[in-house]
Amino acid sequence: MLDVVAHTDHDTIICKSSRHKDVRNPFRVERARQWCLPASAAIEFAAQAIALHGALGGRGGSDAQPSSAYIARLKGVTWKPVLLSDVAGELTISAACTGRLASGAEYTFEITAEDMGRLASGTAIVMFAD
Repeated sequence: MLDVVAHTDHDTIICKSSRHKDVRNPFRVERARQWCLPASAAIEFAAQAIALHGALGGRGGSDAQPSSAYIARLKGVTWKPVLLSDVAGELTISAACTGRLASGAEYTFEITAEDMGRLASGTAIVMFAD
């Protein structure tokens, strides 16, 4: 669901996406006989950016990359009561590794749109499966 990586380094990743406007987006739900993308789907955009950061070597502290990982916990997640499918502009998905664990990491994330400001934010605890 990410279109491009705009920036990445050891601790952060910034991605861009217009996939929230795609009528074939698999996270759309039916609401009042129309298919729309709820604001809660922003978590999936963040999760994909976090996974991509790890795959690009952003795990830090180790040369070995995990073969798989999962979000074990979300905390402090907030989102605007809007439909992402109604957002006209491109989404910017930012994630920053704020803490590293032996078997995981903590990331803060934020999803913004130029025309609407911050749409969602929160913290994800990621655990490596291997």
